[in-house]
Amino acid sequence: IRVNGECNESVDVLVTVLPSPIVNITSNASSVSTGGGIQFGVGNSNASSYVWDFGDGGIANYSIPYYEFQFSGAYFVTLIGSIGSCATTDTLLVYVGTVGLLEEGQEEVRIHPNPTTDFINVNHKGIGEYDLILVGSNGQVIKTISSNKQALKINLEEYSKGVYYVYFKSKKTEFVKMIIKN
Repeated sequence: IRVNGECNESVDVLVTVLPSPIVNITSNASSVSTGGGIQFGVGNSNASSYVWDFGDGGIANYSIPYYEFQFSGAYFVTLIGSIGSCATTDTLLVYVGTVGLLEEGQEEVRIHPNPTTDFINVNHKGIGEYDLILVGSNGQVIKTISSNKQALKINLEEYSKGVYYVYFKSKKTEFVKMIIKN
């Protein structure tokens, strides 16, 4: 093509835009005895490939793994779903062994009121820095907070009624407490 004495060339290029994958962990349980297994799945995910990280060093690269946890603890299971170079993740907190019921050191920390309607308070003396993870009854992590405040108020108004778990972890203590929201 010649325009006003200048040469111009045009090229048509086909660009394919890949959608971000939808990734959704499903499982038949969110807690299991040490040595017990959980059947995981991808629910309504639409990724073309999957990688699982079970939080204890175990991995899998297929969509519906059955995984046995050999050591007690709380593990964040992560699913990475990809379509081409686009990836999305989902995370599920799993309790193995007695960690789901561990209350040692809980006397040093007060989480109240329970049951609650709108908020919970976390109070302690001398714990220092801690992590607090709010988990739904389905094992999905809802909120993670890192703090060193001796008094903390957590708003729960936006969450539906039901059972929630508060996982509290510091250098001095670690426990899980069930909270009921009315």
